[in-house]
Amino acid sequence: MSPAFCHNDYVFTLRRHSGLKTGDVVVINHPRFNTIIKRIAEISPEGALRLEGDNPASTDTASLGWQPPSKVIGKVIWHIRPR
Repeated sequence: MSPAFCHNDYVFTLRRHSGLKTGDVVVINHPRFNTIIKRIAEISPEGALRLEGDNPASTDTASLGWQPPSKVIGKVIWHIRPR
């Protein structure tokens, strides 16, 4: 399976979003992996986000760890893949 987002793709995000939910794709400032795009797999009762990639070869969820919503740069609302 190919990655959903590739190098040189364009994404449009909302910095101010009304709320995040499971399944949303977000751009996040990760402390170890820098700026990454991942899908929210789970939200803890405290509001922490467990992230996952769409591609089986992407960084595993355990390596990403739980992230606070304050690390979210924006919620992806539109994706363009150049030809």
